[in-house]
Amino acid sequence: MRVYPPLFAGILLLTALPPMLGQLQTATLTGSVTDASGGVVADATVTAEHIATHQPFTAKTTGSGDYALPSLPVGDYRITVEAKGFEKEVRPNVALNVGQTLSIDFQMAVGATTQTVEVNAQAPLVDTSDATTGQVVNSREVEALPLNQRDFLALTTLTAGVLPPRGMVQGGNLNNGGFVVHGLMRTANIVWLNGAMIVQGNGATTFLPNVDAIQEFQVKTGLYGADYGVMPGGQLIAVTKSGTNMLHGEGFEYFRNDAMDARNFFSQTKPGLKRNDFGGTFGGPIYIPKVVNGKDKAWFFVSYEKLIQHAFNPTQGVVPTDAQKNGVFSTTIIDPTNGQPFLNNSIPANRINPVAQQLLQFWPAPNTAGPVNYTSPNSSADTFTNQVLTRIDYQSSPTDRWWGQFVRDSTPNLLASPFNVFTALSPLSSWVGSIGNVKTFNGQYVNDASLNYFRRGYFPANAPGASCNFPASLNIPQLLTHGVIDKCGVPDVSIVGYSGIGDASVVGAVVIGNWWAADTFSFNKSSHFLRMGVDYRQNWYYLDENARSSFTFAARYSKNAFADFLLGDPTTTTLGGQILDANLHQNSMYGWIQDDWKVNSRLTVNLGLRYEYRFPWSDKRGLSSNFDLATQTLFPPLQANGRYQPGAPLVEYRNLEGFLPRIGMAYRLTNNTVLRTGFGINAGELIAGAPQNLGANPRPGSLNLVFNSGVTAPTISLSNPFPSALATTATPTIRGIPLSLPLTTVQEWGFSVEHQMGHNVLLDVSYDGSHTVHEYEAVQVNDAAPGPGSMASRRPYPNYQSIVFYEGDGEGWFDALEAKIEKRPGNEGLSLLGAFTWSKALATTDEIVGGTPNEVTSRSRNISVQANKGLSSSNIPLRFVFSVDYQLPFGAGKMFATTGVASKILAGWSLLTITTLQSGPWFSVFLPGDPLAAGSTSSQWPNRVCNPNLPTSQRTVQHWFDTNCFATPPQYTYGNAGRSTVEGPGIIDLDLALHRMFALAERAQVEFRAEAFNSINHPNFTLPGNQFIPGTNTSFGVVTGALDPRQIQLGLKILF
Repeated sequence: MRVYPPLFAGILLLTALPPMLGQLQTATLTGSVTDASGGVVADATVTAEHIATHQPFTAKTTGSGDYALPSLPVGDYRITVEAKGFEKEVRPNVALNVGQTLSIDFQMAVGATTQTVEVNAQAPLVDTSDATTGQVVNSREVEALPLNQRDFLALTTLTAGVLPPRGMVQGGNLNNGGFVVHGLMRTANIVWLNGAMIVQGNGATTFLPNVDAIQEFQVKTGLYGADYGVMPGGQLIAVTKSGTNMLHGEGFEYFRNDAMDARNFFSQTKPGLKRNDFGGTFGGPIYIPKVVNGKDKAWFFVSYEKLIQHAFNPTQGVVPTDAQKNGVFSTTIIDPTNGQPFLNNSIPANRINPVAQQLLQFWPAPNTAGPVNYTSPNSSADTFTNQVLTRIDYQSSPTDRWWGQFVRDSTPNLLASPFNVFTALSPLSSWVGSIGNVKTFNGQYVNDASLNYFRRGYFPANAPGASCNFPASLNIPQLLTHGVIDKCGVPDVSIVGYSGIGDASVVGAVVIGNWWAADTFSFNKSSHFLRMGVDYRQNWYYLDENARSSFTFAARYSKNAFADFLLGDPTTTTLGGQILDANLHQNSMYGWIQDDWKVNSRLTVNLGLRYEYRFPWSDKRGLSSNFDLATQTLFPPLQANGRYQPGAPLVEYRNLEGFLPRIGMAYRLTNNTVLRTGFGINAGELIAGAPQNLGANPRPGSLNLVFNSGVTAPTISLSNPFPSALATTATPTIRGIPLSLPLTTVQEWGFSVEHQMGHNVLLDVSYDGSHTVHEYEAVQVNDAAPGPGSMASRRPYPNYQSIVFYEGDGEGWFDALEAKIEKRPGNEGLSLLGAFTWSKALATTDEIVGGTPNEVTSRSRNISVQANKGLSSSNIPLRFVFSVDYQLPFGAGKMFATTGVASKILAGWSLLTITTLQSGPWFSVFLPGDPLAAGSTSSQWPNRVCNPNLPTSQRTVQHWFDTNCFATPPQYTYGNAGRSTVEGPGIIDLDLALHRMFALAERAQVEFRAEAFNSINHPNFTLPGNQFIPGTNTSFGVVTGALDPRQIQLGLKILF
């Protein structure tokens, strides 16, 4: 869709306003000031002083007695209110959290301004400012709770409605997999670090900030204001620590090794491990003799962390037996040349393909009993991470503040396959840079402008030592003449039901990044707190990837995939070469306005409108192309130099769908009870991975070709995998996106009751629901109609093979009852947070990039959208997570052992726990290969003849569900099993930590830590095998893996 001048002009008008506030790392203080009779006090001065830095922030009350102090740094404040004819009132300790709008009202007493009344009442726990749902995780929780791999994102799952992705557990490494909010895809979330967006295409962060550098973070799960958007899911806002007027810091070392860990449920031995995670933080005032005295003016904070991990992970797989390598099988094997069974189910030695004979050496012999018959002894994967994070804050005047940040994270990883002979380099590097300014005008107008830069580079490569002699020995000339990757190493070989072999499948470079400029203006007008803003984002993606040639075997001809391999009869072969070559850019502008209207002392109404305008995707170098189904051609036009027209639009969004209204209400029923409700519309865009794939479309000189063998008889072989006779029909996969692409739109609604019990306990019960339309999905639009005969004649576009289109036809539904109980720390030293979620998530599609374990990532055109409807891969009906932080009652000033030897031994200990109870995810059963002869890469379902879910008491690792409930459909027909019909294993997990603090000096302490993850060593199983291959797949319905067993970590910190 083209740019609409009136709409665009409206956004430009917003940019003409004074520079504005970005709410992505700050807090807001609002309230009203009245006298003893309830009358408003106008023109009162409200000052919030940041205790750690002595920064003052001042506002005046309006004619209605209301005040607002936006854009406040996170931390503890001393609030002072002064007005002529009234005594000065002071609140000495008020904590402001990131992304929070805290409302505090003052009632002033008549008297002289020289008299001060100090009120030590705690700020209310109930939220009367808006309808937003979510959770703040403070600095103590981030630093102290047990965190496996020191991943702060794991603490997002302490929030009701937030789940770890399938195959992960509380405390796992979520930066690799993101998190799920209210049933939406993990790609729907945004993670902000001091205002910079640090997520990549799969919704995960590209690096983990040092836990000790994080001040706190907030997860907004829904019904947030118009200032948040870009994607429709959760918004995680993290803010790092800043320097203060006092030098402070810490050094730390965390240590793990295999001697302290338990053995995995399925392993005979424990994997070797040595992990050292060390670093520190340091901050304070900037001081340069005779130049700068930073106290009360300029501060610095720096963090460093290094991880060194040597892991020897025994991965598991299925390898051929010695008998199978020699062609001897226990099931019937068909001779593809005549359709008759081989005598004694044995393939004659002279029929074993010579290329297959050479490749057999890379499968080791079985070493484990059972269907999963191999456990690698020493698959080494080394991780080395270096991270530097710095932040500078500068108060140039009482009304002008500057800040900046820089982050550099590098991870040169070495990855290993199940077999030691195959390794690959997988280096990652991330950069973040930001600069911002906050300025106050006339005591009531506040603006905050920021500019942020983010870049992540990924450079996969062959590991040192990849054999450059082996490819020539296979006598396949194309491996030596096409591309650069096949000249060294072993080709990819995939065999259904068996572990594959092959060196690094992809080498090259993938670099993604963005610029983000944010500007917001805020002020208080009577009873309205108004904010409006404009954001600008530029996305860019540089890709240059080369794929290794591959061979796929799927039991098409002999009825056994490994027998097909021995006979040299692949289903599909791919001639490697450059698979991605692109320099993509896409810009977006976002304009919004938010009015938080305090109707009266009990009712606050939140009114917001957001507009998101997305410019077209384009390739500056002309390396990418889209596909027009109507004309069956690639566009933009191809130039004489063999490239497409640089900068031409590839994908355009329907920007009229970018108007996103939000409304919320918070009603204070009593002083301790608040009712909140709201409705909002959020929008999302196509994640990066889909436009990137447009760089894989063919152009003159592109090398990646796919060869499909015959449907009933093989037409290609391992000895001649890329026959020239088929070269004209060996067309590559085409990727396309509708030129006019809808925005994924999520309508969300909710209602909650929040009640404060006593002075430090909060209970929140809510209902949350949503409906998603235009969810993006990958559709195989050129699948042939099921049936016999020529596949090309049955395809809608017979001149092409596979065509994958990223369309916006999917839908999703979510309903949940959520409850939260939170106890803030009191004199007894106990704080806790509990979250319960009872939910149901339905969907018609799954994630199109990255995918979900045990799920398909594309839909065949032969299956309708509604036929694909079922439980979402993120559907986990029941989840309860409970964290405790308890300072044990021993030592001076405590309940027990207050003096003497007992006090010296028992004082200073803390116990911290995270308990997770979670029902199992639901997953699908698939019929692999291409039984419909549709030429589809999208798996089909078998038939379901009964309910496969066994009673809980009958579920075992060898027989998790009733495999007899599935059957092969009649030839050329789709099965009826449907999406997500089998329930997987649930999770029971208890992570705990013991801390002891020792005094080292007047301002220095030493802390000892012992942490145990999955401390009860409960086996949490992964999903069972879901590939239905009658008579040959012995892993069908069998659980072959478990999540991490008990792991113990020791740590030592020095704080000053």
